[in-house]
Amino acid sequence: MTYFRLILAALTWATLALQFTLSIRAEGVALAFVNLLGYFTILTNIFVALVLTLPRVWPRSAIGRLFDCSGVHLSAVASIVIVGAVYHALLASQWEPHGWELVSDTALHTLVPVGFTLYWFVASPKEALSARVLRAVMVYPTAYTVYVMARGEVLGRYPYFFIDVPTIGYAAAVRNVVGILLLLLAVASGLSVLARRASVELQRVKG
Repeated sequence: MTYFRLILAALTWATLALQFTLSIRAEGVALAFVNLLGYFTILTNIFVALVLTLPRVWPRSAIGRLFDCSGVHLSAVASIVIVGAVYHALLASQWEPHGWELVSDTALHTLVPVGFTLYWFVASPKEALSARVLRAVMVYPTAYTVYVMARGEVLGRYPYFFIDVPTIGYAAAVRNVVGILLLLLAVASGLSVLARRASVELQRVKG
């Protein structure tokens, strides 16, 4: 899976570079960075790219070891699964990208989620579910939630309609956020259970 990991990392970084380039051309540097860094899709693809890259580039460093631990990998895969699922269920019907926008959209919301999920099942470090692992899983999505809500208060705009406080109100936005966090926790737990069952079945077949 080494080559697959390298290809997937290259694809993720290249797609992020493409999306930033397209946004800079359309909005200018400052506005492009402000807008893009509010999206869970962009930040989660960056998260996945770091998980794929840092442990290989700096394997003995503290940050390399951090991004190679099972809880971080599980957080990344659960988050990227949510990216793909929420996009295709709620957001894809709202616009029709063309050209390079379509290339970027397909990679960010489909190719990277599917590719990293496959990589996680086959090659990522895993351990049994525990309170410690689940806490590690929830650090990133919880931090994003706090960040995006605070950012919305400052800028007066929100990246997704289901957390758009001026339109739907605080109660509905908080309810939607809590629902997505619970969904992510359920996805992480489900993936972990499936991975353990697959590992047991593989050992049984080999035995």
